[in-house]
Amino acid sequence: MKDAPTRMLLAAATLVGVWIAVYWLWPSSPPPPPITFDEVAVRPDPGPPAPATSPPLTQPPASTSTLGALLEPAPTPEFESIIPPEFEMHIVAAGETIWSIAAAKWGDQNLGGVIARANPLADPRRLRPGQTLLIPKDPRNIQGAPTDATAPAPKPEITEYVVAPGDTLSQIAQRFYGRSSLWTRIRDANPAVINRTGDVRVGVTIIIPPPPE
Repeated sequence: MKDAPTRMLLAAATLVGVWIAVYWLWPSSPPPPPITFDEVAVRPDPGPPAPATSPPLTQPPASTSTLGALLEPAPTPEFESIIPPEFEMHIVAAGETIWSIAAAKWGDQNLGGVIARANPLADPRRLRPGQTLLIPKDPRNIQGAPTDATAPAPKPEITEYVVAPGDTLSQIAQRFYGRSSLWTRIRDANPAVINRTGDVRVGVTIIIPPPPE
């Protein structure tokens, strides 16, 4: 009975020896080749991608018509200048009204409103003796009138005339107005030298007002 354990130990030792022999004597697979850096290609870092660039903006060439419009001089205004109004001083006499003053200055009492517009601070219905008024030399130009540079200079509106021998107001009116019936217009414009009946002395200088519109 004592031989049985001994044989079992010997069998176990034999198996262990066989396993060890097999482990060391069995051919193993060849080791992997060593890693080298000779064949590794080192690539430079490309860095961040370059931003996309848009093509430069180019201005289209100006057309011939556009260049002509740029080089063409600016049109000149229709009226080149303004004729400034001219006034004369008038001292109101006793009994005068704007209508009687207009009749004496321009031969037309209906132009009394022109005197009123030229004197906005004066009451045209209550003129006082000694009051000073501004009388426009041209009743059509109170605040400045435009003038055309190409137009000829305007003719004077009021003409002076020296009465010749044989002249009558009817003949003078016919000569200046083409109508002898307008002699009263000349009479009313010259109350200091022509009486109500139209008698006028030879050699007297009278004013010929502009013809009625």
